[in-house]
Amino acid sequence: MNNIEELEKNIEKLKKNMNDIDNLKDKLDTSNSLFQKNLDNTEKMEKEINENFEKIDKELSSKIIEGNKEILDNFKLINKATKDELNKLNVKFNSLKKLNVSLLIINIVLTLIILFAILL
Repeated sequence: MNNIEELEKNIEKLKKNMNDIDNLKDKLDTSNSLFQKNLDNTEKMEKEINENFEKIDKELSSKIIEGNKEILDNFKLINKATKDELNKLNVKFNSLKKLNVSLLIINIVLTLIILFAILL
């Protein structure tokens, strides 16, 4: 009878071990499921992060291009205004040169008149 009792004990132990194995299998399945969900979420987040970086890169590039365009337009306006001012100054300078030549001629004529007046 001893053997039968031992056999029954072993059967009970075996049942308990099988139950423990089933519980562990369930826990492993749950862990695997959670791991797969985390992996899926990680891949999804990585994809979203990459898409966001691409969007940011495009927006930043477009803002830089837009800013550079504005700077170039401003330089063009400054350049045009400077040319216009230089042209105005050039016209004034040419007028002053003509006035200077006219005054020189008047000075020479007056000097000649004074010399003739002195000689007469």
